[in-house]
Amino acid sequence: MKMRNGAADKSKPEALSARAAADYIHELMGHRPNQATVWRWMQLGQLRSFHIGRRVFTTREDVHHLLDSFNTER
Repeated sequence: MKMRNGAADKSKPEALSARAAADYIHELMGHRPNQATVWRWMQLGQLRSFHIGRRVFTTREDVHHLLDSFNTER
């Protein structure tokens, strides 16, 4: 999250929508999953998420946790 002075607040994780999480996975892995796939991972509990109002979000840390779990399942 950005603070008014432009500096990131390190104490609060950045909330990522399904679309933003898909874009972040693209940055990390080189391929972009469909945002519906990311949303499904959230609904199934594979990707930890939280609600703000009616919207669902995740964090960069949770995306890393999901990707790590995919790599250790094999």
